[in-house]
Amino acid sequence: MGIGVMILFYLMGGTGAGDVKLMGAVGGFLGPKGAFIAFLSTSIIGGIYAVVLLVLHGYLNRYWAILKTFILTKKFIYNPPSNGEEKPKLYYGVAIALGTIISVVLGFNI
Repeated sequence: MGIGVMILFYLMGGTGAGDVKLMGAVGGFLGPKGAFIAFLSTSIIGGIYAVVLLVLHGYLNRYWAILKTFILTKKFIYNPPSNGEEKPKLYYGVAIALGTIISVVLGFNI
């Protein structure tokens, strides 16, 4: 189950093979139901982690400017990213570890 929930993201290029194998190991320890619940909590933690990373690196400033322009002028003016703008690196293993720990500590795997 752990590999099954992550393999599609790997095939689409959204995650690495190590993340898939880590979820497979989580599934080996927690069983199918536990792996699925750990995956759900990992997804929530991963989403929060991604937003925090984007805010800390200033990546969302461009979208904030677009929103402010729309609110003030009622016109949507797209602001494309600059060529030098680099997306921050997301280490999803951290989210997998935290999501699994939270699901086990809170007792959702029983």
